[in-house]
Amino acid sequence: MKKVLVAVDGSKPGEMAFQTAVQIADAMGATLEVVTVITGPENPRGRKEMMSLKEALEAQKRDAGELLQKHAAKARDWKLEVRSQVLEGEVPTELVNYARRTKADLLVVGNRGLSGVRRLLLGSVSRGVADRAKCNVLIVKENGWAHSD
Repeated sequence: MKKVLVAVDGSKPGEMAFQTAVQIADAMGATLEVVTVITGPENPRGRKEMMSLKEALEAQKRDAGELLQKHAAKARDWKLEVRSQVLEGEVPTELVNYARRTKADLLVVGNRGLSGVRRLLLGSVSRGVADRAKCNVLIVKENGWAHSD
């Protein structure tokens, strides 16, 4: 069975990538794998209070799980077979390795995403993924062609 892998991070380009991946998976009759990558302890959700590294990592994992649950539910509305996974590490490396391990046919990413300080990256993740992935990669721009409901 064909497999479409999409990375989400809560950003608008990530949402556009998700919408595009859903449409492609639906058209191909493919399984959709939705992933997000946490990069390690930082101050999640813009919290100002001090947290231990363990608390910060647990908060990141909770936030990531909630993000994936939301996207998995949307994919199921399309009647897609969907799986989700929280990955941990350096974003392009984790995405490329996961795509390889799961034998993804297509990896869909937004052209920019959220960094640790919730500022937009200038394409470093999408560029890193495109350079290293063995499968096809689709980079969706914020003004992409994805259909929104």
